Amino acid sequence: RGVAFRRAAAVLKALPSAVMSISQLSGLPCLGEHSLRVIKDIWENGASSEVESTKVSERFKALRVLTGIFGV
Repeated sequence: RGVAFRRAAAVLKALPSAVMSISQLSGLPCLGEHSLRVIKDIWENGASSEVESTKVSERFKALRVLTGIFGV
């Protein structure tokens, strides 16, 4: 899922203009049902409990350190 979220984030960052409605995201590549649910949660609530719990997980912290090493 982490890779999927990174792809989704890259797609969102590459958009030529700001997203004004969730409906604008339908049909974009790399934005599956799960990513869209998380984006909608953030859009409506300002945060996502799933994202917050992932950010504090030991697995996420370890992967973040490893992906910061060149060649890994």
